[in-house]
Amino acid sequence: MKIRKAVGAIVHYNDNYLLVKKEKINENENKTIPHWDFPKGGIKKGETSKEALFRELDEELGTKSFRIIKECTNKLTFSFPKEIFDCIGYHSQETVVYLVEFIGKLEEIKVDGNELSEFKFFTKEKASSLLKKESSIFFDNETNHFKEDK
Repeated sequence: MKIRKAVGAIVHYNDNYLLVKKEKINENENKTIPHWDFPKGGIKKGETSKEALFRELDEELGTKSFRIIKECTNKLTFSFPKEIFDCIGYHSQETVVYLVEFIGKLEEIKVDGNELSEFKFFTKEKASSLLKKESSIFFDNETNHFKEDK
């Protein structure tokens, strides 16, 4: 089985979390069902996960104004549906996830317009409710916080 290595960012800003609306798998692929997600992307050959993280944030959000708070202990892993596998050639994805603070000005953020159509900052509760099940594991519904904030 071919596993895609990726990075993801849980972007925190003023007690809110940034989600992006994904429209495509990547800029060369057909449209997918639009959904809210964390910024994520593949690690290129020769890149470290931190290098890939900052490259992906810059590509998807148009800014480098981020600071890593910590690398999450859990990795996000999931299998791709057959139609996605047929497009990208990977059976599954393993994503190293970072908790990241946005340290810039909101007007700096500009979504790429290819894969993403918009971004918004949401409360923890709203962000958790909008995420697909595999991504929502990073929120603790009892404490209303990011699980690894403690």
